[in-house]
Amino acid sequence: MKQHKIIRIITPTLFILFPFLVSAAKLPNPIPVSDPESLALQILKVFLGFLALIALIMFIYGGFMMLTSAGNAERVKKAKNTLVWAAAGVVIILGSYSFLRFVFSLFTGN
Repeated sequence: MKQHKIIRIITPTLFILFPFLVSAAKLPNPIPVSDPESLALQILKVFLGFLALIALIMFIYGGFMMLTSAGNAERVKKAKNTLVWAAAGVVIILGSYSFLRFVFSLFTGN
């Protein structure tokens, strides 16, 4: 019972003191950017990097299909199509990155 009273006293006190404790400690900025444009560009870089990882996986998958086709013309054709579409994906990813970089440079003036 006594422990329950202590909790009733400590909890409101912590809620009252918490803003002062947080403002007293200087918290570092976890985001390495300072303006919204840089943040958006950083998010797009991560997203396009994820897409590039998927394209790499598709290259590996297409190569594996090519190696294990054992001369089967249908499997070779399917592997070639996978490799061609993975290459097209890489071209689209690089083109979109270049385009977004250009658009952001127009808005930010860098």
